[in-house]
Amino acid sequence: MSAIRVRHATKPTKAELDSAAAVLEQAFKDDAFVNACIGGDQTLNFDFQRATIAATAIGGQLWFASYGDVDIAGVAAWFPPGRALLDSEDQGEAGFNELLGKKFPPELSKWWTEYFLPKYEEQVEHALGEGKKVASWHLQMFGVLPELQNKGIGTALMQAIEPKAHAEGKAVVLETESERNQWKYESKSHEQYESAAGGFPITRAAAEVDRAATILAAAFSDDEFTKTCLGGDMSLNFAFQRATAAGAAINGELEREKLSEFQRDSRQIARCSTVAEPRCGKRGPGQGGVQRTAGEKFSPKLAKRWTEYFLPKYEEQVEGALGKGAKLASWHLQLIGVLPEKQNKGVGSALIKAVQAQAAGKAIVLEAETERNVAMYRKWGLESKSEERYESRFGGFTMWVMTEVPAA
Repeated sequence: MSAIRVRHATKPTKAELDSAAAVLEQAFKDDAFVNACIGGDQTLNFDFQRATIAATAIGGQLWFASYGDVDIAGVAAWFPPGRALLDSEDQGEAGFNELLGKKFPPELSKWWTEYFLPKYEEQVEHALGEGKKVASWHLQMFGVLPELQNKGIGTALMQAIEPKAHAEGKAVVLETESERNQWKYESKSHEQYESAAGGFPITRAAAEVDRAATILAAAFSDDEFTKTCLGGDMSLNFAFQRATAAGAAINGELEREKLSEFQRDSRQIARCSTVAEPRCGKRGPGQGGVQRTAGEKFSPKLAKRWTEYFLPKYEEQVEGALGKGAKLASWHLQLIGVLPEKQNKGVGSALIKAVQAQAAGKAIVLEAETERNVAMYRKWGLESKSEERYESRFGGFTMWVMTEVPAA
């Protein structure tokens, strides 16, 4: 696999801006949002992308990702807290003034100034609250060359800023215009926009999946079950946890419990759970993160271990303990984790209680891999239905299948 290198273009040259705009032009060639923004005239796509990144180079931060011999394979346009697109005259002078004043036809400029921008600002304020967007890290534009997508370039560009934002205690906000991208984030609002060139939806989102994966990776850094699942290679921990969290974000729930005594740390607390009601009884389109992780990052021997030993034995244990179909008819707690420094403070208990409150007549099912956790879950009203030993050359673990059956 080719190496990915991410760099902050502090003073991008004209040639770099042109190359970056060309990348975004290709990435958004068939995008409904961009098509509406340029009035359906694809000859304006490059100019639109260049005006955006030129403004970002002035008021924000422009990040490039290279892949192998491709110098600019991906582009991310970020605005830090306190700044926004076109919040200064020099940003407009970098390209947008010419677009709106000369290159766009009058009806398209009117659509921008009288429809799109006012509606967009109203959606943002309603979704996040007044002043919240400008107080956050805002991902204005983000794209990867079509032929190099799904190779980790986009993730690398996100990770260039997300840890910094989290360390500062700042939110990361963005907009997405496709359901294909929406599953990666926590949606805050959804609006349909119309134009003569076609409509598009905008979902206002705050990135959550990577944050949850970071928490879970820390919580399970010394966990025997996780080590066994990863073949002893803990460098895969984050990818494994992210795949699980992303799956929960699609067909289940990815939540942060907000406790009054932990208001300041609420963003550091995560729970992943899935509920298998009829709409969730089958895996949704895209909930294949764990499978993709197994196929792309696990060694062939480890992937085989998953498909030929662990998963079949797990399904057999669950069915033997609960009965056929019982797990899918229940609330299933797939994974729960709390930052090590926040453990033993009631956070986990609050998360379990949140599940119990929502279950409302449905059984709760989970698996535990340590006697310590078994004892903890018993305190919360769950009982063990099965105990099985799993072995591998990386170490083994015992799995308990536990359930809380609602009172009759």
